[in-house]
Amino acid sequence: MRIYRVILVFYLLAAIAAVAERTTPEPQVASARYDAARTFMERYPERPEHLYVLGLAAMEGGQIDTAIDYFEAALDTHFYANEGLLHHHARLLVETGAPKHEVAAAAALWEKHFPYSKNPHPREYR
Repeated sequence: MRIYRVILVFYLLAAIAAVAERTTPEPQVASARYDAARTFMERYPERPEHLYVLGLAAMEGGQIDTAIDYFEAALDTHFYANEGLLHHHARLLVETGAPKHEVAAAAALWEKHFPYSKNPHPREYR
């Protein structure tokens, strides 16, 4: 009977952790991302990863146009090693109704650099 109590306590703690994780306010997450990007930029000003992180923070804060601008600034540096950057950029273009040639170019860039990705195709977010 004691083993069931241990298992019950374990599941109760897991449920509490899951609820706490889901209730973290998005502005706090976005703020933490901005702080991380600022720190990264100060330490490594020549690397474009901070632009991606700033774009994620803007996206989570609901500033979609700003996020796209940050993602495009990172892509202008030919930073293609991060699948998340390419995928988020293409997905946001689809979601905002960008012109088809822009969506096609962004999706093609993602497909070119990550042909075996397990992420859904960005055009599926319509």
